[in-house]
Amino acid sequence: MKKHTNPYFVFDLDGTIVFTDTLNNESYNFALKMYKLDPITNVDRITRSTIIERYPNIDKKILESIIKSKQDFFIKNIHRIKINTILLNLIEIVGVNCILWTSSESKRAICIYNYLNLQKLFSGIFFSHKRNLQDDIIKICKKLHCKHNRLLIFENDHHIVRNLISQGVNCVLVSSPYKYIFYESLPIASLP
Repeated sequence: MKKHTNPYFVFDLDGTIVFTDTLNNESYNFALKMYKLDPITNVDRITRSTIIERYPNIDKKILESIIKSKQDFFIKNIHRIKINTILLNLIEIVGVNCILWTSSESKRAICIYNYLNLQKLFSGIFFSHKRNLQDDIIKICKKLHCKHNRLLIFENDHHIVRNLISQGVNCVLVSSPYKYIFYESLPIASLP
C-alpha cells in the first residue's frame, strides 16, 4: 500500500496571498492626519514601530487611537487590496491540507480572510509573530498531523524562508505576484 505523499501547504497572508502595503500606508497616513501629524512616505510599509520611530514622544493613548483609526480605515476600504489570484487559484486546485500562517494583526487578518471567503480553502489560521519559527513549525505540524519535511510554505520574507529551509522545510519565496522561487531544503549558502 502506497503512503500518502502529498505536501501540506502553508501560506503567509500579507505580501503572499494579498498585497496590502499601499492601503496599509494610506490607512496609517489617514489616521496620522486626524492627529495633525505629518504623513510618512519614505518607507515601504508603515508599522507601529515606524510611527514610534518617527514620533518617539507620542502618547500611548494617541498611538492606540491612531492604530484603531488605521484599522477602521483599512477595513472600510478592504475592497482595494490587491489579490494574488495565481496563488488563490493554486489553493482552490489543491483544496486540502492548507493552513494560513500570518503575523498580521488578528482583526485585520480575519477581515481579509472573510472578505476573500478563505474559510472554504483553509483548514484554519495560525497566528504568530514569527519570532520562533521552530516552535511555529512544530505547532503547524501538530495541527496538520504531518512532519516538517512534508510542508511547503509560501512566504514573502526571505529571512523567514532562509531560516525555514535551514530547518529542512521546503519553501516558495513569493517576491511579487508573478515571481516565485522554490527552495527544496537547500543548504543556506545557496540562497540569493
